[in-house]
Amino acid sequence: MEAKLGSASMPIELEDDDQITLRTSTPLTSTRLTSTDRSSISASTGRSSLKEIILVDLDEDEDDKSGHSPVNQVIELDLLEDEVDFTEIFGDEPGNHSNVQREPKPQRPPRKPRAVEYPYRNPRVVYPLSSRESCDHNGMRLRPGKTVELKDGDFLRISHIIRNIETGQATLRGHRLQRVRDLNGMLEKKLNEVCLCYEVDLDDPREPQEQGAVEASLHQITRLRSVRYTNQPFPLCRNVSISDFADQNTAAAEGGLTVRWKSTCTYASAAERHQNFHKGRTLEHIRAEETPGLYAVPDIIRRFEWRGETVPGGAYRPAIGEYEAIELPEDEPSISVEIGSDNLEAEDDVIWLCSPRLESMYLPFSPAVEKGKRKHDTLEANYEPHPKRHEVRVDATRPHQTRSPSLSPRPTMSPLSSDLSTPPPLGSLLSLNSSPIHVLRSPNQKLTYGDAFCGAGGTTRGALQAGLHIKWGFDFNPTPCLTWRANFPQARCFAIRSDEFVSLARCSATPDIMKVDILHLSPPCQFFSPAHTKEGPDDEMNVASLFAVRAVIEVARPRVVTLEQTFGIAALRFRFYFNALIQMFTALDFSIRWVVVPLSQWGLPQRRNRLIIIASCPGECLPRMPAATHGQDCPPLLPLVSVNATLARIPADALDHDPSAVRYAPHRVQAPWDGDKITGTITTHGACRHPSGERDFTLREYATLQGFPINHLFLGTYRKKQIGNAVPPCVAKVLFESIKRDLDAADGVVGEEPEVISD
Repeated sequence: MEAKLGSASMPIELEDDDQITLRTSTPLTSTRLTSTDRSSISASTGRSSLKEIILVDLDEDEDDKSGHSPVNQVIELDLLEDEVDFTEIFGDEPGNHSNVQREPKPQRPPRKPRAVEYPYRNPRVVYPLSSRESCDHNGMRLRPGKTVELKDGDFLRISHIIRNIETGQATLRGHRLQRVRDLNGMLEKKLNEVCLCYEVDLDDPREPQEQGAVEASLHQITRLRSVRYTNQPFPLCRNVSISDFADQNTAAAEGGLTVRWKSTCTYASAAERHQNFHKGRTLEHIRAEETPGLYAVPDIIRRFEWRGETVPGGAYRPAIGEYEAIELPEDEPSISVEIGSDNLEAEDDVIWLCSPRLESMYLPFSPAVEKGKRKHDTLEANYEPHPKRHEVRVDATRPHQTRSPSLSPRPTMSPLSSDLSTPPPLGSLLSLNSSPIHVLRSPNQKLTYGDAFCGAGGTTRGALQAGLHIKWGFDFNPTPCLTWRANFPQARCFAIRSDEFVSLARCSATPDIMKVDILHLSPPCQFFSPAHTKEGPDDEMNVASLFAVRAVIEVARPRVVTLEQTFGIAALRFRFYFNALIQMFTALDFSIRWVVVPLSQWGLPQRRNRLIIIASCPGECLPRMPAATHGQDCPPLLPLVSVNATLARIPADALDHDPSAVRYAPHRVQAPWDGDKITGTITTHGACRHPSGERDFTLREYATLQGFPINHLFLGTYRKKQIGNAVPPCVAKVLFESIKRDLDAADGVVGEEPEVISD
């Protein structure tokens, strides 16, 4: 047979500069390694994606990938972040899992994608499967409740032992535990501290604990491990004493494990999970009800240690009158109480409690705490001993309301009394009920609110509309502070940097002067914007503002924190910044959830995606992310808010609304566009035009499209920039109304007291 060119006997020789054309059924530009391909081994055991890079779901912007700007939009590359190519955001580094592909070069008509069926996780145990109470493997007796170490370095808490009757093969089913050091810096690295991990599909109706279980074969097991669950702060109740081992490596390999955290990664479907495109993430500190009694401390104690007394229904209570002195029995010399009323506001009147050191609040101790206490800097950094005067705010004039704590004007009670089976810690007058107490909100009582990096007050306006009491705001730029003060004259505004605000709060003669129930942070985001492609003069300050988040939280002592940022901070190139941001919360034992939200689903007439974070303090419930209120053809949701519907609400005589002043010259008139749809993103420079095509939007129209009400004033210079930088108030209103409902449910607030009108 004659040899053919390209065969083994007649190879094709190419020089380095030769060009070749490859024939392939798949365009090279669209070929990429999926997370399923790269983790096929771990996928068989249901390995969590926690060790993967940070990804966000960006499906909402995939309807416009042509590269052509919509007719109603003028692209401004300096700040218009929602219209850039997402493949440029996440880059082409090895291991990138961006779900937004570059448009391939046309080679052949596209095929209809084949539907891929993914196996149902953790199916019911039916024939030929059967459950077993225990099994023996390599000298180990395995049974539900035991924890085993796997060859990949993770751990499995066994919930079921399943045997296939036909094959005789045994499989372990349970929940995966990962070392906190493997979470890419979102939790502080601690020896033998592990995190409980769940992966949840939204289209799976089962509970997270059931569908989030994983399976492992017996050959993946290396050894049994001891695990302890606790809601106490590190290093209390630690399950390992390093001094009992030759070195840290031996302690890590053989010592006990401690679980204080659980992680949940949420996906829209099994297909999204296999592609590692998650919808949202949570990191939650273990709660008291999830902890065995021996190593649990009541959640109310954890919250008290963080912020002092928490008033159910909100700290702002204008109906509260003067306090009366409270005398305690003389046979309790270890506790002294006095009433302070140093011309403070009603919400700032305080009771001072002498309290022992923090350690007495958390019992029992693990031996490792006593032996290695001086070696652990985290305890000293995050949990300082009580000062001699520890403040607790209580309502001493309304004894008919059961609050925590609840004191009558002339009590005849033991300060150590409790309705629990075990007495409360020494120095506490708190009621430690695990279930919420049903209370009525006093007239005009509200949750207090502080706004960090407040700008022109977009988030503050939404908080006010949601029924919160605005206490303070600060921003380094004095110009938007003029606008903020004009709209919220009852609150205090500080035109200072974040570090100056923190110093002011710490040096104040009034304890907890900046303490609020809800804190919002919107640190400058331009540095992390996907369209930020070159260095700017404020980059260093913007990054510094991000790292001031923890200090602001520490002086505000909030129950709940919200944070809004550009979704670009979750991109691959900024993942270290993002993980550091998450650790600022978790280092304070805050539970946290985050998701990239298309703000149009909360009533904004724009295509705008933002990263929304909700966090709760130790011992506090973690509020839910609000559900969508608007959607495209999604009954019973409201329809998306259109541009025309938004502009129709503006009266002709509205302030900052003169259409004739923004009319284009004849040569600049452009084609009209459909105003019955949502518009592109409003930026700091505008970048949109009126649906008629004959003019720009007025300042009031820009503000209304950004979610501001008609009565919101704008003062000073750069007013269009103030609008573009603001968090849409209509979005903030939805967010804070949802948080308020969840806090009221946790507090047991069931209504409001009728206001008594005296003659």
